[in-house]
Amino acid sequence: MNVAFLGNQWLPHTKERIKHLRGRGNNVYYFSWPIEDNNIEDVVLLPFKNSLKWKDLIKHLFINVYQLRKLIKKNKIEILHIMGITNGIYSFFLYPTKVVVEHNGSDILIVPQKLWYYKWYYKLIYKFCSGVIQDSKVSRDAGISFGAPNNNNSIIDIGVDFSLFNENIEKGYIREKYNLSKDCKIILQPRGFREIYNNEIILQSIKEVKKKYSDIKYVFCGYYEHDSNIKEKILELGVQDDIIFVGRLSREKELPFYYSDSDIVISIPSSDSSPLSVFEAMACKTPVILSNLPWLDYKFKNINYCSISKFDSIQLAKKTISLLDNIASSNIDNLHKIVKNEINAAVESEKLEKFYLDLN
Repeated sequence: MNVAFLGNQWLPHTKERIKHLRGRGNNVYYFSWPIEDNNIEDVVLLPFKNSLKWKDLIKHLFINVYQLRKLIKKNKIEILHIMGITNGIYSFFLYPTKVVVEHNGSDILIVPQKLWYYKWYYKLIYKFCSGVIQDSKVSRDAGISFGAPNNNNSIIDIGVDFSLFNENIEKGYIREKYNLSKDCKIILQPRGFREIYNNEIILQSIKEVKKKYSDIKYVFCGYYEHDSNIKEKILELGVQDDIIFVGRLSREKELPFYYSDSDIVISIPSSDSSPLSVFEAMACKTPVILSNLPWLDYKFKNINYCSISKFDSIQLAKKTISLLDNIASSNIDNLHKIVKNEINAAVESEKLEKFYLDLN
């Protein structure tokens, strides 16, 4: 098939979708908007930056649409897959090309709660789509409540690339790079610095954990850069010597080693849909501490996992100490099995290809 993706360059999920569809022999193109740091080699850029502000929208949208239609015709695109429903405005102008819109947890679970009019915007976009994709039942149910169709509407995860993330990754990379002792406990937070990830709770838990484990480092990284006051909070709490910031990591060349070397991965957002970072940690057989949210019921309902029931630093500290005391209590072998069997990139890309072929 000839497939094209339209999405923001900073969203890593797009690159993963493209990689695995190409691996199945499809011709896949990547269309995006220019940004200050264009960091993807094979992306085809539209003329103007992406913006939903009225001033820019009126000025730039139709020129971008005109260029997009030319690219679709030139490359004989059968399916245009739009990453992020907020970008779905382009679907209004692309008939008769089949358009698939994919929305993630933030799109559908958070944005409409903050900006009520997005519910009506989404409802309109759904009418111009041939199909809808999301990565969890929580997101699918939310989309349907806003007018998404029941037909041609599937849950297809990004899935873990087990050639990159697995239990056989060589250990010692982080310890050598940061000169950490073999006894130092490493706690990784790979989600980023937005408020939703509750980093302040993690920071507040450190002193309590250090009463039991004095030799410990908390490593913070993320795919995106966001304005944050996290460094001020670290100074305020006096835990600056316990923190390592690593910035944005290469998913292929660096991130697997961080998962592998970590004793625990902490992911405690206030809202979530189907977090690839959590699944990647499980694929590496690294114990995880999660916030107990509805998305877990879809794949993990009948299995034990370590979680906090409320966003409280004392509870998180107790869970962290308990898990470090008894790593076997993480149930990581069973979590790894679920990810390998049910959230595997090879399987998910096959499902996505079939979804395209079945669109009517």
